Amino acid sequence: MLEANYKTAIPQFYKGKMQLLVPICLQAPNIPDLALTCMKTEDKRKYLGFTCLTLEMAYNNARLIAKPESNWLQA
Repeated sequence: MLEANYKTAIPQFYKGKMQLLVPICLQAPNIPDLALTCMKTEDKRKYLGFTCLTLEMAYNNARLIAKPESNWLQA
């Protein structure tokens, strides 16, 4: 999903830092079950996953910045 469209990763703020919400599909391809919160490492070369959120939690966090443009995360 991310390779096909970089807008799949949706930004959120947590404790004053930018994170990205990335869809995780467990049960069926292309149907997300969870959102993984990721943040760049200090050397800015990699991303680390920190926690999983329900889609509802991820939507609520993402909409605080702007309306999510990606269709995987909808109310």
